[in-house]
Amino acid sequence: DLQMSNLKNHKCKKIGMDIIGTFLPEEVVDGVYKAGELAGLHVVNLTVEPIAARRVAIPERCRRLNMALVEGGAGTSDISITRDGCITAFGMIPVAGDSLTNVVINHCLVDFDTAESIKRGICENESVEFTDIMGLTQTAKRDDILKALDSGLEEMTQKVAKSIKELNSDHSPSAVFVVGGGGIVPGYTEKLADKLGIPHERVAVRGKEVMRDIVFEDESFKNDSLMVTPVGIALCFYDQNNNFIFVDFNGQKVKLYDNGNLTVADAAMALKVDNKDLFPKRGDALCFKVNSKKRIIRGKQGEAAVIKVNDSAADLYSKIREGDFISFVPSTSGDKATLELGKLPEFKESFTVCVNGKNVELPKTALVNNGLESELYDIKEGDDITINNYRTVAEIAGLLDLWESDDIYVNQTKAQWDTKVYEGFNISFKSLWDEDYEEEVDAKDAKDWGISKDNTKIEDSDDANEDEIIRNLIVFVNGDQITLTGKSSYVFVDVFDKIDFDLNDAKGRSIVTLVNGDNADYMQELASGDNIEIYWK
Repeated sequence: DLQMSNLKNHKCKKIGMDIIGTFLPEEVVDGVYKAGELAGLHVVNLTVEPIAARRVAIPERCRRLNMALVEGGAGTSDISITRDGCITAFGMIPVAGDSLTNVVINHCLVDFDTAESIKRGICENESVEFTDIMGLTQTAKRDDILKALDSGLEEMTQKVAKSIKELNSDHSPSAVFVVGGGGIVPGYTEKLADKLGIPHERVAVRGKEVMRDIVFEDESFKNDSLMVTPVGIALCFYDQNNNFIFVDFNGQKVKLYDNGNLTVADAAMALKVDNKDLFPKRGDALCFKVNSKKRIIRGKQGEAAVIKVNDSAADLYSKIREGDFISFVPSTSGDKATLELGKLPEFKESFTVCVNGKNVELPKTALVNNGLESELYDIKEGDDITINNYRTVAEIAGLLDLWESDDIYVNQTKAQWDTKVYEGFNISFKSLWDEDYEEEVDAKDAKDWGISKDNTKIEDSDDANEDEIIRNLIVFVNGDQITLTGKSSYVFVDVFDKIDFDLNDAKGRSIVTLVNGDNADYMQELASGDNIEIYWK
């Protein structure tokens, strides 16, 4: 939903655009072609007046500006808005030169053709002679005619200005060019500028000054604003890019408007070929959860559509021309996603514990929908998978065949068969205090366990080494396992060195700190397995 002018090289989940189109009924276009055929003629070009007028009236160097072009005809005023090098909007109001001619008819009591002559004459002369419907010769003064036309000009420019703003997002453009006969009456451009709230010099009639490169071999033609649109129509023909062409798409005849840049995709869209048939389709994705977090495995990519233009390999963006033959074979779908439980990165990981003084690497286990599954299990849509980062004492005893042990200690604490053992934990399947085992504890073992042979803590013993014993401590912070290292003992504040929690970046009124559900003190000593919670309230 962020508006931008060009989506190229951006990534997003949703794109869209607003398109303003001006269309002629199909029967009108077909009627033009049919009439040409009946007259023995061939239609070589078709365009609309605002595009043709813009071709002449607005130089290439000015087309990136926000400008309006008013093509004032007899019965209608056509309006187009130019911005960023292209026409962004079209409009039309049913008020133009004929409405001013009708004012002259009533003011001077003349027929339509005479009123037209009077209207055009006062544009260049101070007075115009004419014969009224009574057969009397009269003289129309410029000021009188303009005074009579004033209300008509006010109405016309008011409607044109309103339409320009509506087409230009309720804003006035930087400048307005006027072509055609409807806008050459004195006062038209000034009134239009006032209605738009822009300087008078930024609303101008365009004529001879924009057709300097056009040579009129027939000198009877006057090089003025009335010629801009006809000349533009002629020049569009020489561009040779505004015609209808016909191509063959899988044996079906397709008529396309030739904008000079037609591709296979244009022909496919004209026949309403499903987008799914145009691009390779992935197989169904596999969605499941791992440790409460969503995960998606995408299906395999299918085969792309096979496209040929005139028997040569092509793609959706290949250019096409009149009479081309397009062969199209729809794309295919790939295989749906599959994955074995054992291929999850979390499942492949192992963890290490110390068993009877020796490091042992243990594989992790996985629960699928609360049931234990092997690594060969094929994950199914919607499965809820939990990768355990621990083993129970019973599981370790079973793996190492230590079922005969009577006394079991985990981190020097009496343990049960269902006690959970995490990364870095120490587990002993024979009590260190047992008399039969005491003599087997050598100096190295004593240092590892943090005790002496007389069952006292080394750090409390007079016989302790000068250096303190360094040990690891595993705690759980907000559900994540954290290993504290580098000290002989640890307090609550030490966990901040291991977690991403900025005390200076306030995201609430206060910080909640809990240890095993109780309010914590920052200098509170921690024990192995403590459950810590830290968050902003």
